[in-house]
Amino acid sequence: SRGIGRDTADYLISKGYSVLVTVRKESQYDEMKNAAKESNNKTPYPILLDVTQDKHIPTAMKELQSFLEQHKKELIAVVNNAGINPEGDKINETLRKGERLKNILAEPSIGSRVLEINVIGVGRVTKACLPYLAKEGRIVNIGSYFGSAAGMVRLDLCYYEASKFALEGMTDNMRRSLRRKGVKVALVKPGNILTDMNEDRGESTTLEVAVDIEHAIASSTPKTRYYPGKVGGYQCRTLCMLFRPHWDNQSVCPRVYMLGSPTRWGTQLGSPMVFMLGSLTGLNPLGYTTWFPSGSYIRTYSMAYEIKG
Repeated sequence: SRGIGRDTADYLISKGYSVLVTVRKESQYDEMKNAAKESNNKTPYPILLDVTQDKHIPTAMKELQSFLEQHKKELIAVVNNAGINPEGDKINETLRKGERLKNILAEPSIGSRVLEINVIGVGRVTKACLPYLAKEGRIVNIGSYFGSAAGMVRLDLCYYEASKFALEGMTDNMRRSLRRKGVKVALVKPGNILTDMNEDRGESTTLEVAVDIEHAIASSTPKTRYYPGKVGGYQCRTLCMLFRPHWDNQSVCPRVYMLGSPTRWGTQLGSPMVFMLGSLTGLNPLGYTTWFPSGSYIRTYSMAYEIKG
């Protein structure tokens, strides 16, 4: 009902889609429902649903079915955007005070809440909506670059990162499992997007995210992953590619993997596919230096990077 979700809903409506959004608060539900009726559904139509509550599902699905029948519509896509990041809120508060992060795990109760909404909630909504999804419908899950880049903010963001890593696997499972039914599944991994919850670190607009979501819904050949926005001035896709591999901390000397073939550094200096960066720091989205262990390597399909601690 706000941020990426609301801006994407408004963007899709401007493109001719009818958009239903879930809201948790009854007061907000009533307000949005009245606005949708007055505008002839030119604003998002709300459905009352807390994604952590199984008991909300039957009523929510009845309302969905009623809307589809009344307006003679098909459900062509489910966009799973609900998510929370209380660790990130605490990090922003700490940095605003000019204090250093403590590298401490959040309380388990916070972790449970994050995973319940960011992961289980996706499964709960998807399971409920699948029977109503049109043939060759779409599922679009909203992840994060933190689903690739674990540890950049150390333990302070551990549960949120874990939830986004889980969503990566969940999306891959859905995509492969639902392929034979004609359902296409995509993951959108935004960078630092400027919203009311991310005013300090935002680098890109919600429009970039909305455009990718629409492509995932409308294209006959949607991508499996989208990377809208930037992180620390870098394209989000670049950052996610850098953090794709496993780290090797036991190497005697730095190594690179060149198209899957390990070679000692320097062997491929004549190749245009090798870029020596010497030292790679400052990629941290929160602005402080990240150190990489000596002997680490990064694997990509066409590039290799040396990283020194």
